[in-house]
Amino acid sequence: MKELDLVISGYAGARGASRIARNYQKELCSRFRPEYVHRILRAEEQRLCGHPESRERAEESGALEVFKAERGGILAAVYAAAQQKKCGLRLFLPKVPVRQETIEICEWFRLNPYRLYSDCLLSLSESGIRLEQRLCEQGIPSACVGFLTESPDKVVIGKKEPEYLNPPEADELLKLFPGAFF
Repeated sequence: MKELDLVISGYAGARGASRIARNYQKELCSRFRPEYVHRILRAEEQRLCGHPESRERAEESGALEVFKAERGGILAAVYAAAQQKKCGLRLFLPKVPVRQETIEICEWFRLNPYRLYSDCLLSLSESGIRLEQRLCEQGIPSACVGFLTESPDKVVIGKKEPEYLNPPEADELLKLFPGAFF
């Protein structure tokens, strides 16, 4: 198997954070400055990566395959990509783009931003750094965050010791919106 890099375009958990901000606006405004909460709501209007042209731009810029990271967040997307390719992966969690607002909301509600509904893309590329640069030049926030491996192990490298990635869990939004269909 040829080693392929993992490139994320967009921000992990951003769509889920926007939904939480919209539904818990009053509670969040009591915790954070209202301008801060409104910035989260405005971010949803400026989505870049959920649009079809973002996928086309990624493919034109060198992505071999593109996956949408939606339910289950970015961790579900990288797991699905590795499963489809019948391989393992190394994901460097500190490199995953996530907005500070998303982190703050997730901390407040005790949610994992990497398992929160996202609206970003995961691309596989022979040169992740080059793909990252090309997409950033087009105004699409992107980061090379890891690579696929021949080993079946799916390893997430964070701030502490490496951990193995288990099959995707339910999306974190379901903790706040049980039974929701999104």
